[in-house]
Amino acid sequence: RPRESFPNPWEWYWRQARRRGATPGRLVIAGLLLTLILWLTLTKGPSWQPLPTPPHKDDFARIYTADGALFVASDTDSGQDSGLWRSSDGGQTWESIGGFLDLGGVRASVRDFAHTPTAIYAATRGAGLWRSPLTGIAWERVAPTTLPDRLHRVAVAGDGRQLLVAGIEGGVFLSVDGGDTWRQLDGQATCAGQPKNNLPGPLREAVVLVNGDELLVGSGGYPPINSGLYASQDGGVCWQKVHGGEKTGNAQLGNEYLALTAPPNSNDTLVLYYDHDAGGANPPNHLRTLRGQEPLWQSTQAPTGRILATPTLPVRWYVVSDDGSVTSGTFPLSTAAAAGFPRLWPCVLLLCSAIDQTFDPNSNTLLLLTGENIYRQAIVPTFRILWP
Repeated sequence: RPRESFPNPWEWYWRQARRRGATPGRLVIAGLLLTLILWLTLTKGPSWQPLPTPPHKDDFARIYTADGALFVASDTDSGQDSGLWRSSDGGQTWESIGGFLDLGGVRASVRDFAHTPTAIYAATRGAGLWRSPLTGIAWERVAPTTLPDRLHRVAVAGDGRQLLVAGIEGGVFLSVDGGDTWRQLDGQATCAGQPKNNLPGPLREAVVLVNGDELLVGSGGYPPINSGLYASQDGGVCWQKVHGGEKTGNAQLGNEYLALTAPPNSNDTLVLYYDHDAGGANPPNHLRTLRGQEPLWQSTQAPTGRILATPTLPVRWYVVSDDGSVTSGTFPLSTAAAAGFPRLWPCVLLLCSAIDQTFDPNSNTLLLLTGENIYRQAIVPTFRILWP
């Protein structure tokens, strides 16, 4: 029958498809593929582009940007990796920084980075604290007889005079002379007459921040010991708990603080933490400002443990979860709404887990790190020619 004799054109297409051997299942699959092609063709927004990676045998652990250079560190569990690679062209080529973590044949992995306008610091698991000019090529160990070998975090003031480091098993140490001398802070009665204001000890896997004249230390690890976020305004002499309520009883574990970030030109702090006492459908992961009331972000997905904040106003923050989802918002924020990004599809399919993030040194777009790969945020064009 001619096509015009059918009241519904779709009926004619259906009969033509059945005549050529199509089944309902095949038609559904074809429809889904067509929808996917159209979505990929017409969608405009962020996507993720894999970058070349340095040859490595162990999983990647950290990624960091300083002075136009990109650094990637691995876990070094096998003892076969250099532990650190550097790229000066945005991740297109890599050079191995071999030997700087090789201490008596034991290779130590980087747990955290921090930098000033003149130097970059690396806190390691197994070889203490290391420092290099911003080139990141020649490194020297800092205070090897004073600081623990197993470190968790490092924070430094903009002028490089004040440094805070936190050990994995416990111990928070402060230097006010650029790393020449150090004193341990937690568990010591440094604030005479006010024992409740002392920084308790030990704080295992604490997070640290130097924000102008304010020092911040947050409890970490599981279960968190002496749970709370503590602040000092006098160079680490007296401390006050500024976040995290008192916890009593075996069932109340408290907060595990994951990251602290100071937005530029602000006296406030972005705080990322996990509430071990959140029950039921309540999301345990929270991002908030220290002096604000409303959370900026809440989720049941575990974040990577780092908050990114743009260095210029208006400040935009980014939180990445291990399933590859990215959430972004502005600071200060009048509402708790945040704009989402497309997720990293290999992580959605449980083929990877996002573990760290930084900014591209050339374009200031996002870089995501998984155990095996590095991905850069890209903008999908409005239209792409698929054929021919």
